[in-house]
Amino acid sequence: MWHKSEAKVPLNRQNQSSYSSLNESNCIVFVNGKSGGGDGGRILDELRTMITKEPNQSFHVFDLRSEEDWLLEEIHQIMTEKAGKEFRFVVGGGDGSVRWMLQIIDDLLKSLPAEHVSLAVMPLGVGNELSRCVGWSKEFTRSILSTWQRSLQNYMKHVVDGWNINLDRWNIKISSNDLEGGSLIEDTFMTCFFSIGFDAEIARKFDRLRSRRPKLTSSRGINKFWYTTYGIQQLMSPSPPIHQFIRIAVDGVDIPLPTNIRTLQILNIHSSGDGVDFFGISDRPVSRDILTDHSTPSINDGLLEIVGTTGVFGLIKTRLGFEHSIRIAQGRHIVIHVQKDEGKDGLALQLDGEARTIFSGYDIEINHRDQVSFILGPGTTRGIPH
Repeated sequence: MWHKSEAKVPLNRQNQSSYSSLNESNCIVFVNGKSGGGDGGRILDELRTMITKEPNQSFHVFDLRSEEDWLLEEIHQIMTEKAGKEFRFVVGGGDGSVRWMLQIIDDLLKSLPAEHVSLAVMPLGVGNELSRCVGWSKEFTRSILSTWQRSLQNYMKHVVDGWNINLDRWNIKISSNDLEGGSLIEDTFMTCFFSIGFDAEIARKFDRLRSRRPKLTSSRGINKFWYTTYGIQQLMSPSPPIHQFIRIAVDGVDIPLPTNIRTLQILNIHSSGDGVDFFGISDRPVSRDILTDHSTPSINDGLLEIVGTTGVFGLIKTRLGFEHSIRIAQGRHIVIHVQKDEGKDGLALQLDGEARTIFSGYDIEINHRDQVSFILGPGTTRGIPH
């Protein structure tokens, strides 16, 4: 169920939904056929074969590349026929696909209230950050000793039997104050992370390459090559410190930014940059941290963590576990004012892995939206309360 509460929701298995067999479930599976370096197409074929061989299987399979209006109509019909039932959605793709699926579910629930709706992730993207946090690992692939069909049967069993956990979701409003009274540029949401700085610039360069030359971004391995290439460029020619461009207030308090950070990151989950925990959930505070007294971060505590990373070297040291990024603040309401940009190219912003461009005079407001239900996978989790 989509929740409006900001309260911390512990993982209480007595109060969570579970299914005893696949035939009793209402699973709707979406797979991006182009994801996973071609694995997405193979997975679609195998899932459809499973349904053909086992007519009693009650899950439905769709290609995310299908036309959106048609998809909505098909799902609407399925949910109407089983009104009031519990539904488990599966999305096969990256964090962008998960974000798209959440928007689809939002639209559906406006007219189709269900008893409970939850979402599982089949990680077929590049970073797969949310998947890492909720137990579905960094990548879906078949075992050397297994077939695709057996791997998918095992995966679907976990989808059916898995426990639910609530995840905070946040409103993001981007507006321009250049005009009298201001104007709304974008009203959207965040589930994973938000950043302004060098990592957002890397994401923007990749996004532009993908738009211009899609054949050069056709697999996970190639995509990681481009991210590494753009990271090396940042190492050789670093972006300026981010305090030159933005001001930030957290819960109504202006927060001075360290002058040596080159990106500001706002975290709802603690996996970004291909699995890095920039906050260092289990680390002790260090002298350079501004935030030294805080509650233990979790994915449903109604709080965001704000950190700053000094550059590519800082990212590498954090990835290797030698340090965490500079802890700046923890809070529920964040306002960022863009006081300067880098000219015609503006300033790069990254939202759940998707790149955007903002300009001088923009204001960004972040506050709590609701909670959405995810199915826990069988693997290691991060930021999950017990």
